Amino acid sequence: MARQLLTIIASTDGQNTSGQCKLYSSLFAVPADFIVVPLGMKLRIWQKRMTGAVDTEFKIEYTNDITPQFSGQEATWTTISVDKYLSSQGEVNIGLSKPIEVFGRTGREAIRVTWSQSTAGFATLELEVEITDED
Repeated sequence: MARQLLTIIASTDGQNTSGQCKLYSSLFAVPADFIVVPLGMKLRIWQKRMTGAVDTEFKIEYTNDITPQFSGQEATWTTISVDKYLSSQGEVNIGLSKPIEVFGRTGREAIRVTWSQSTAGFATLELEVEITDED
């Protein structure tokens, strides 16, 4: 069984009050806008960690067809998780007893992270992710 564990870091840009996060990981050569779940695999999010000093709402969004993105159009995104980080310096850890799962049924499924803030500032969302074969 193939299995990969990684930490994905999504961060705000510090200048705008909303937008799509760039996704960073030690496995990525460059920051990504979204992560495609490979065909026959599943992506599990086991833990979320939020840091920053501004009131931030992070949304994890899912699409079952990422192909419009490759032709300059927008895919249809559905929110699968919302986390609100309150405006105080520090860190919030959210361990999930049941992971958030996204299945790669066609190889076109993907996730991304967006944010919104009342005042622009830096904040991050770290996701502890497992990518593995479907059971």
